[in-house]
Amino acid sequence: MDVETNRPRAMERREFDYYEARAQDVKLEDITSCEDNAEILQRLRRQDTSLKYLTISDDADADNYIVGEGDDFGWLGYFIGKSKYLYDLRIKSWGEGENIEAFIEGINRNQSINSLHIGTDLRGVSFRNLRPFFRNNNNLYQLEFNFEVGLECAESIAFVLDENRCQSLESLRFEDCNLGEDGFAVIATALRTYPELEELHLQHNNIGLTGCTALADTLRGWGASNLKHLDLDGNSIDDQGL
Repeated sequence: MDVETNRPRAMERREFDYYEARAQDVKLEDITSCEDNAEILQRLRRQDTSLKYLTISDDADADNYIVGEGDDFGWLGYFIGKSKYLYDLRIKSWGEGENIEAFIEGINRNQSINSLHIGTDLRGVSFRNLRPFFRNNNNLYQLEFNFEVGLECAESIAFVLDENRCQSLESLRFEDCNLGEDGFAVIATALRTYPELEELHLQHNNIGLTGCTALADTLRGWGASNLKHLDLDGNSIDDQGL
């Protein structure tokens, strides 16, 4: 016997072309879960120069895109991709939003973002999907992670950093990510071609002797580097590691 449920039907997966074809005529209030989200999309669409900072979250603060049930992230990604004035993007929560892959595809087309904070996992989407963003964006100077990364994700981040060397990157933060020895080792190896880094924040990542050795190898390879700040607070580093 069939049993009816109240679970909402999953939204169909959409490609970037879907949003491109409808962007000029779509009613923003019909594709968002609240008026505030519609207003953010409207400001992005009209290239509002005052919208420089945007946080995706479940906290109801000003200028936050508040994730609600039925929000199609593809639309947000599309308009972010078109934005010329958005400088700082902070992703703290996906909530019940859908079409994250389409969101990532939109982000990949943005060239104005200079600070990217990722405070949640990509919900099954590989970080490698962001390769075009790092390849095409010459303004990114700060990259920050603040979630339980895990080895597989660390390997994906390392792959992207290594394959798409971002020469503008000055500050890299892995804070409370619990990278562990193996996770940090692959990140450290990928950073061998980043002597331009001025800040490296690695607090609370369960880094020990193996991680310190990998970091030391990277720092030696930099030679005359620009590094001004290195934070290893809260790791398992003893005198031998130092």
